[in-house]
Amino acid sequence: MPFRKYVNLFLGRRIERTDPLSALLAAPTDLPAATHGASWLVQLRWAAAIGQLITIAFVRLALGVPLPVGPLLTVVGITALSNLALAIWSSSRPEVDERRDRVKTIDATTVPVLGLVLLLDLLLLTVLLSFSGGPTNPFYIFYFVNLCLSAVVLPRGWAWAGCFAAIVCFVVLFFSYRPLPEMWTAAHLEPIQAGDSVTRAHAGLLIAFMACAVVVVYFTSLLRDQLQKSEHQIRAFHADRARTQKLEALGTLAAGAAHELANPLGTIAVVAREVERRVGGTPVEPKVANDISLIRSELETCRNILKRMSADAGQAIGEELIEVTAGELIGESLEGLRETERVAVTIDPAAEDTLVVVPLVGLAQAIRGIIQNALAASANVQQVRVKADRSDGRLRLLVRDEGVGMPPAVLARVGDPFFTTKDPGRGTGLGVFLARAVVERLGGKLTIDSISGRGTTVTILLPVAPG
Repeated sequence: MPFRKYVNLFLGRRIERTDPLSALLAAPTDLPAATHGASWLVQLRWAAAIGQLITIAFVRLALGVPLPVGPLLTVVGITALSNLALAIWSSSRPEVDERRDRVKTIDATTVPVLGLVLLLDLLLLTVLLSFSGGPTNPFYIFYFVNLCLSAVVLPRGWAWAGCFAAIVCFVVLFFSYRPLPEMWTAAHLEPIQAGDSVTRAHAGLLIAFMACAVVVVYFTSLLRDQLQKSEHQIRAFHADRARTQKLEALGTLAAGAAHELANPLGTIAVVAREVERRVGGTPVEPKVANDISLIRSELETCRNILKRMSADAGQAIGEELIEVTAGELIGESLEGLRETERVAVTIDPAAEDTLVVVPLVGLAQAIRGIIQNALAASANVQQVRVKADRSDGRLRLLVRDEGVGMPPAVLARVGDPFFTTKDPGRGTGLGVFLARAVVERLGGKLTIDSISGRGTTVTILLPVAPG
């Protein structure tokens, strides 16, 4: 093993088990937050063990304080051995990364392991202090360092468990520690064994310790939660901005494509019409006549596709927001829809007067596309059910069909731009993508549930208008 790998193992960093070529070709990935927490803790514990050795040597040799070196070195050795085990565990853990939303997560063993390690550190610190003056030793302040680490690295439950453990350990020190006379004078605090009673000085120190421990854990946990909340908000803002930029780019692309292709398509249409006119009065093979007719129909298909792309993307970007009821939104969605007799609409009484602030034309067109998809996936005799109700203070729209459904592989890709299962020329693959983009920009959510052979349900949640 090369020297660098020994260093990485010693510090708890991940060791890659790939050959150099694979490592070179692999895409870079972010390490999970828990991996960073474990790696940092390993490095901090090495620093703590080295600092303890230096402190013991300085106090014993330079200051001449009669410390029990043997027990203290044993405790430092336990710290080093436990940290070596933690480093090996940390370096061998698999990466955990949620690729879909880029939110980093931790596996089930990480929190208990780190929590137990920090509780062990509290116990080892207590043993060190018990051999070196107990609460009269000014280094008891390092309890608060451990508590800060617990509050930063661990969830609230584990952090408060560490706080309780630190208070218990500090109380134990009042009753069982090796007194050092040099410490009594400095701290003006005799051990309880010497006076056989708990003085006001003992009580005051214990109360101050408990108050500091609670305040440190509470405010550190609060600060960590606020930072995490801000990070999530920033991430959501950037995701929303990226979606908006994607929509704008899509609109620009669609408009540019429609403009650039309009002239050549128009020229082909004129030539095809002229050819059709010239051969109209002369006998030609049926195959030639069919080919000319096919050219005309395919040209019209191309024009319709470009028109839909341009209209869909443009309406998703720049329409004004207005207040509408659930009935008005569904009514607008059904406008211009074929086979409306196959659409069964139900509006819950609680949702009849519910107002939402939406781009009516763009959102209605998106919902219309979802209903069209449901009709296309169903047999001619099957109905598509559209229902509006309230759910968790939001307007919920459900579009259900009993068609062929979708297998998991197809369902996972629904909503990707330009992905469609329809025949060529019958769909652009933008309907669900644009619908989801419009709904999410409004602060809502669009989900799709489908079982192959049993149908599909599309759920749209929209925030209601304030007031």
